[in-house]
Amino acid sequence: MPEPTQATRLRLTVGGMQTFVILAALATALLAYLGSLPAVVVRYLFLATFLFQLALQLSRRDVSFLKSPALLFAAVSGFGYSVIPAGVIFIMENGYLPTVVLDSLQTIISKPSWLTYFGHQSELFVLAFAAGLLSVHGVVQTNLNNHAPPRPIPLTPIMENALAGASLILSAFTALAIASDSSDIAVGLITRTVAPPLHAVILLLLTHQYLTKRINLPRLLAVLIVAVACLIWQQQAKIPFFIIVSIGLYAACVRRISTKHMLAMIIGICVSFVLIMQIAQTLRNPAASIASNDLPAIKIAVEVIYQKAIWRQVGTGNCLRGVVERHRDNSFPEGDHLFWARALVPRVLWPNKENLSLGSQYAIDYCGSPVKQQHSASITLLGQPIIKTGELGLLLHAGILLAGIGVLTSISQRSHGLWTAYVMSLLPWWIDFDQDFALYVAHIVKFSLIMGLILIPIVFITKRNAQAPPGPN
Repeated sequence: MPEPTQATRLRLTVGGMQTFVILAALATALLAYLGSLPAVVVRYLFLATFLFQLALQLSRRDVSFLKSPALLFAAVSGFGYSVIPAGVIFIMENGYLPTVVLDSLQTIISKPSWLTYFGHQSELFVLAFAAGLLSVHGVVQTNLNNHAPPRPIPLTPIMENALAGASLILSAFTALAIASDSSDIAVGLITRTVAPPLHAVILLLLTHQYLTKRINLPRLLAVLIVAVACLIWQQQAKIPFFIIVSIGLYAACVRRISTKHMLAMIIGICVSFVLIMQIAQTLRNPAASIASNDLPAIKIAVEVIYQKAIWRQVGTGNCLRGVVERHRDNSFPEGDHLFWARALVPRVLWPNKENLSLGSQYAIDYCGSPVKQQHSASITLLGQPIIKTGELGLLLHAGILLAGIGVLTSISQRSHGLWTAYVMSLLPWWIDFDQDFALYVAHIVKFSLIMGLILIPIVFITKRNAQAPPGPN
């Protein structure tokens, strides 16, 4: 019997280590869900498993995790809502950083009470979900053999220019609607519902074409700058920021950047976050932005940055704690298991459909606010399943989410062209851990259908071109 080659031994070793990561992530998720370990221990387990997964892929110079919805979503939920806030607060409590008190912002809820989220079962549910996502990423990696370099999507220059033109037309339409202060329902539908996903998918397609053909960078930059500017002007700061993130991650993956360049990219993303947030803050309230020369306003701006980066996630966790304490024992058999399915029915077909934007009510019911707030509160993706179906229902609906994210991850990891661009263009919506479960599912479905206005014609055109007989020599 011939001895296995070095490549075979390496593949078996990597496969064994990947299996270990999957099992470690699943064990972390199970222990967190059951509350069998203190939250601080689970944080370290999640952190170690996550870093081991990155090290395993980086050791093979594999940066495909940059376009993995499962791993990226695990990072946002696990680090953003547990590891990083807990770490920063620990450092502040020990005097290593100055404690920031948001005394110049009008707040209703007492901020110190939010800290009861840490160590609570609600935080463990978040870590369990993040670890489950990490295991999904690992499962996809075990069956991944397609490492072929990406190729250009077979689009003609005319089609590429048409895509760029469509984005610019949408931007111009949005700008005119904002300038004219239009309140027309149809105009609002186009600018707030149709335009953002179309901008996202067009920009990802143009990014892919530039990265694989190395031409027309000015066109890509022009479309990106105009689209992002209009979205920010429309006060949709989160969507343009995540569009920039998706483009950066996808470009880094295609270029297979080094670890050093990856750190530089992370710094660039952080700078983009601060810049976009401050521009949006200036448009909403110039007195509370860095653009103001008034010293108290600058102080407020710094506090706003701190609040967006840390306190907002802690506050959301506190609201989830309120949900868990009130509803974790709700009956699973008697629960409303189709609450999210009703969200998929368009309001045009169901005029009396219930209002799905419940953030103001959540602030009263679960966050400790005595009155409805101007800004909506969030109970994370995990809150609504607990309200509707209890703790066992969370297990079921988290499984549905993990399966859906697993499908998107499989598509993005096995494809190197049109469908990967589609998955990455959906990033602003599949990475939104702040969103209600029903709205999250509805947004993914709705915006996928809207993107189909671009993707489906491209599929038919490229297939027709591939089947066409070659012309005469």
